[in-house]
Amino acid sequence: GNLEMFSAAALFCSVPPSGNGPMTKRFIDRRGWKVTWDITRGFVLKKAAQEAQLCKKFFFSQEMDDDTVLEYMQHHFSKDSGSFIDLQSVSRRLPV
Repeated sequence: GNLEMFSAAALFCSVPPSGNGPMTKRFIDRRGWKVTWDITRGFVLKKAAQEAQLCKKFFFSQEMDDDTVLEYMQHHFSKDSGSFIDLQSVSRRLPV
């Protein structure tokens, strides 16, 4: 198809009629506040791109040495300048 005529796209994410509250509560109940807070800090506040331990927790093996994690953080995660970490972009640059 001819996609040059499009200048933007609208993407929708469905939310149940009851909202995300019940789903969020189930997640917290099953995983606990610590995991929920780590995910929030890591991805929403972008701390996974700034704190080696969070970065290691989400993207690397716990056995990986801190110097290697810091190197990836400096060379790959710093390229994500938006509000959120671009997981698709980061995953293409990681040694998986």
